[in-house]
Amino acid sequence: MSGWRKKQIANSIEKEIIMGAKIPQQGLRLVSQVLTKTQESFSVTRCTNGFIVEQSGRANDEWKIVKIVCTDVDNLVQVISDILAMDLEN
Repeated sequence: MSGWRKKQIANSIEKEIIMGAKIPQQGLRLVSQVLTKTQESFSVTRCTNGFIVEQSGRANDEWKIVKIVCTDVDNLVQVISDILAMDLEN
């Protein structure tokens, strides 16, 4: 795939990255606070400082990709439980 096509795809999908799942005054930021419907699959990547959960879906008729950094397993379980409770995109 050419560099131009990759850039076009990246520009067509709005990405929202939430760094550090624990936000001091707001508590844990969940996927359901950003997306209204999700895709069937999500990914979890293990890294040196925790886990990264990536989920795509829709928010107000726009496609978004959400990445959340979870600093521990308890946060990871809470984020995954939130994703599983959400409505699926048809």
